[in-house]
Amino acid sequence: MLFLTGSADHNIDEKNRLAIPSKFRSRLEPERDGKGFYLTIGQPKSCLRLYTEREFERQAAERRPHLLQAQASTMFNRNFFALAEYVEPDSQGRIVVPERLVRISELPREVVIAGAGAFLEIRPRDGFEPEIKDFVEHYDEHYERALKAESGTRRQPDPETESG
Repeated sequence: MLFLTGSADHNIDEKNRLAIPSKFRSRLEPERDGKGFYLTIGQPKSCLRLYTEREFERQAAERRPHLLQAQASTMFNRNFFALAEYVEPDSQGRIVVPERLVRISELPREVVIAGAGAFLEIRPRDGFEPEIKDFVEHYDEHYERALKAESGTRRQPDPETESG
């Protein structure tokens, strides 16, 4: 399984091309990860997420819509996947960021490409350093909030079905 870490400053050129840093590209294996990427809106919307082909498809399969689905889930899936774009790097490791995604995210030309575990984030450079500084200054608080949030997403044992 691919795990992406680290960050690098880059620029989106006038043709909306963005070079994926070699420190990330060198970790990719076409057999495992696919040839291209899926690029989509991130959280918050001012950043974009870049998933390897296989990782995006794996996560999309987990969200596979059912015949009966809540309206909020239907609306999210409809628009999330409509915004997702498949992109393949050129021979120099550059992808073209679709104009629609640049416009919607209001992404500036100066960006940071940051590893976020299972995907890369393309974030505005001017907001990156202040966020990192805040993260480090309040690390213990961020750590505790993350633990609490993650414990809420894990399946809790059902005492009636798992009692001995």
